[in-house]
Amino acid sequence: MRFLSSIVLLLAISFARGDFTNIEVSQTIYADSHIVRVEAVITIDLPSDAPSAYKYSIDTEVYQHLAFIEAKIDAKTPLTVKSIGKVSNKPTYDIEIPKANTGKRFKFTVYSYFTGLLRPKPAEVAQADSQFVELLVNVAHFSFYPSQKVSTTVTLSGGEILFYSEDIVPVKKSSNNVIYGPFENVAPFEKRVAKFYYENNSPFLAITSLKRSIEISHWGNIAIENQVSIRNYGAKLTGSFSRLDYQRGIGHKISVAGIKTVLPASAKGIYYRDEIGNISTSNVRNLYSSVEVDIAPRFPLFGGWKTFFILGYNLPAYENLYRKGSKFALKINFLDFLYDDILVDEMSLRIVLPETASNVKLEVPFDVERLPDEVLKTYLDTSGRKVLVLRKKNLIEGHIKDFTVYYDFNTINMLREPAMLITAFMVFFAAIIIYVRLDFSISEDKMGELQQRVQASVNEILNLQNKRSAIYQTYEDVVSSYKSSKDADRFKTDYKKVEADYRSITQRISSMQSKLREFYIEGADKVGELQKFDQEYHGLLTRGVSLAENVISGKISKPQYQTEDDSLSVKKSALIEKMESIAESL
Repeated sequence: MRFLSSIVLLLAISFARGDFTNIEVSQTIYADSHIVRVEAVITIDLPSDAPSAYKYSIDTEVYQHLAFIEAKIDAKTPLTVKSIGKVSNKPTYDIEIPKANTGKRFKFTVYSYFTGLLRPKPAEVAQADSQFVELLVNVAHFSFYPSQKVSTTVTLSGGEILFYSEDIVPVKKSSNNVIYGPFENVAPFEKRVAKFYYENNSPFLAITSLKRSIEISHWGNIAIENQVSIRNYGAKLTGSFSRLDYQRGIGHKISVAGIKTVLPASAKGIYYRDEIGNISTSNVRNLYSSVEVDIAPRFPLFGGWKTFFILGYNLPAYENLYRKGSKFALKINFLDFLYDDILVDEMSLRIVLPETASNVKLEVPFDVERLPDEVLKTYLDTSGRKVLVLRKKNLIEGHIKDFTVYYDFNTINMLREPAMLITAFMVFFAAIIIYVRLDFSISEDKMGELQQRVQASVNEILNLQNKRSAIYQTYEDVVSSYKSSKDADRFKTDYKKVEADYRSITQRISSMQSKLREFYIEGADKVGELQKFDQEYHGLLTRGVSLAENVISGKISKPQYQTEDDSLSVKKSALIEKMESIAESL
């Protein structure tokens, strides 16, 4: 009797809404990476008077974590999904139901992807530890409509499962799957929150900032550049990092040593660099349908660590740029496949159009924020190139889709820049012809020549002083190496070499001082002071070498050595300041 009452109640609710009833919902929640993926297979009846759209609601508590949503039939045919704002105070999407299916039982799958639902616990781990995470998830299907039957499978990573909610019944565990349900007669917007605490060592990588630019050239090239700021937001590394332990494999599972990027098959001129310069730890493989780039940062990324790099390449224009008369269309990926389970917190996209492009239209397969257009002026530009600026947050692999930019461009304008170059060369050569036929008298400027000689001598002395300053550090390095290796023969060889370099540079400075005195006495005196302080500094270095030999041979104790070495460091710092002051005055 109670069962019949529940059925009648569900049908009454459905009739009151004038909408659907979920006959069966089978959802799988994949929590084996840092992105939680929910696949809800929904079966409904479609009466002849059924609405044209199915309302799919998202729990308000997790809506801010929703990155992407789509719906398909048989995992192949896509259905139109459109946000309609809030219905019953719940964020809701309309999923278009094909008219041909009315009067039948209809099954479709909704794929939703959430970021930031997994919380590392503990928040800090040592290098040798594993990473555990906590997840709170609704195992009763959150729906705008009543559901007759709901079952949920939560798939965790293959590691250890410390805890899962057993108070929500029925429940059973099989390997790394926890199965809840089936639940009968689930009311609209019902929640049954389950908690999981388990091992998850998948890379918790997030691109905190992605600045992507696409520049179109009608001379046959499309230049693409990605400026990537990336961070591991997994459990933070506590304690010191041991490179030796890492080489032995300790810490590999909670860190990221590299990523694999997939570029279009026609990508050429690939470059990978950071703030320092080119990074050689990368490998490019040309496959039949793509180009794979293995990117290895200069250091592994543990939890809380971050890095920055630039990845750029070129594409032939004929593959992505389409033309019909003076109308052009660029069709290209909004986002590159930079690594598996990609997550981008915030992305800005700049599309640089050719100069004089007009009547610009943009088609994007999902909602983006369009910022005011910019103007970029480069080589030989006059009015500048229009730049479309787009911004979007919380992107994942589902956002790797083509967008299209339509614009008008008169190809005759391609001749503007070559014509400007030809004209400039003609004017230049005409000026040369006129110049060689005219007679110019040039008076000698002895004072100017003298100033140039003084400046040249001073510059050379300063350059030599910089080299000598570098040799000071080399002295320190030789002594440091000797203290660690205690290799006396190698120390003598290295010390003689450094000493020879030092004497050579000091002699050259003395020679330049003599030349400078002929026409700049004040400057020569300053160089003399510089030489004086240098001799004092060299004496301190020699004293440091002697102390190192004594402590290694056991003539003095380590505390005594440390005391005298600290005293020498203070004196050396004072002399360095004096020499830098003289160099600045020169």
